[in-house]
Amino acid sequence: MLWTTSAQIAAVAKNFIVEFTGKPAGVLDDAYLESMFPDARNKHGSSVFGATDLPLIIWAQHPFSGSDLNKVTWARGAISKSPSILATATRGQIISGEITFTALMASDFDLTAPDAWYVAVNAAYSGSSLDIANIRYARYSAALGRASTPYNDMISIDGFTLEATFGTKDIEVDNFGIIDRVYDASSYIATVKFKPANLTKAQVDTLIRIQDTTALLPGDEIGGAAKI
Repeated sequence: MLWTTSAQIAAVAKNFIVEFTGKPAGVLDDAYLESMFPDARNKHGSSVFGATDLPLIIWAQHPFSGSDLNKVTWARGAISKSPSILATATRGQIISGEITFTALMASDFDLTAPDAWYVAVNAAYSGSSLDIANIRYARYSAALGRASTPYNDMISIDGFTLEATFGTKDIEVDNFGIIDRVYDASSYIATVKFKPANLTKAQVDTLIRIQDTTALLPGDEIGGAAKI
């Protein structure tokens, strides 16, 4: 009699993704901030890595010795998670959360090339120095669309937290693994959270709209025809 059994005999390599996560310095600069928050709404299905490979450079500014490979250039990088923003006058720097970069192999997909993923060298640091003068604080208020008083000048107890999250989808090819990552605009969400300091309970109730003649009913558009 012949007995057969089935069991896993080996594990095989499938997908390889490199990620770097860190908290950026809180520099208040339009171009710097805009670069951290890609607008996924009009990029559904487009590659987060763009049309051409954009290198992601990781530096060790203080190598252990003069021969350390302290500059690593990853062939193809992109932002895969935006940080949160804390708009506050007194409670911390404006970039309050972590940002994540993802790296994939170069888009020529030469798997065995010596630089398919990265190149590491020893080099003197040549990046921009941190200018602490660009880390600024300010006094903030919020306005809800075209709403009238008091919703056009709301202040916060402990600052405004801004977050923008976007969905992505990995593209796989059997012989290569994950070759790309594209935006999924169906899950793009931007939020602002704060504890209001200058609204009464009645004014907060007006925003929530859970009862009375202005109640938000099933099927009503949130933020739609009913105006404050």
